[in-house]
Amino acid sequence: MLCTTSNKGVDIVVEFNDSRYIFDESQSRAIVEVTSANKEAVIAMAKALGLEIVTLGTIGGDRLKLNDIEMPLTQLQAIYFDTFARMIEQDL
Repeated sequence: MLCTTSNKGVDIVVEFNDSRYIFDESQSRAIVEVTSANKEAVIAMAKALGLEIVTLGTIGGDRLKLNDIEMPLTQLQAIYFDTFARMIEQDL
């Protein structure tokens, strides 16, 4: 999750038939961050290229909000950065 390294919170609402698609990026799908000042230009560019574009949410604050999930960035960062090390250390 980029918010763990950028230290920028997010407030996102997504609707998918399959919840596994929330974090899916592929050659046909990408998640991009756009400033408010550039939002309309990016939308126009995407439409001109025949691309579908969906606004997922906003960036800012100190929390991850994803649909009904909410977590402080500090807690998310501890999970993201420390869990692997803890698991490895258990096996030593």
